[in-house]
Amino acid sequence: MQWLICYDIVDNKARRRALYFLRKHCLGRQRSCFEIPFTNKALITQLCAGLHPLITEQDRLLIIRHSGTGPDWHLGVGHISHTEQLLYWG
Repeated sequence: MQWLICYDIVDNKARRRALYFLRKHCLGRQRSCFEIPFTNKALITQLCAGLHPLITEQDRLLIIRHSGTGPDWHLGVGHISHTEQLLYWG
């Protein structure tokens, strides 16, 4: 199971901390969207707990579960990762 995590964080310091935190776990990323593989809900819960202190009422955090069973769309001409499971926007 994979997760797509996107954020819009107003504060520069909090945004930078979220970026470095999510980079450790992601397969690939594009700006503020990350594709993260987790096999159980406990791991995504830990990830959310790590991001929670960085999110304020002005910010937005979107977490989408992706089963990997449906067709993925690849749009644009961006580099596709070795897993070929990322969604790229042109």
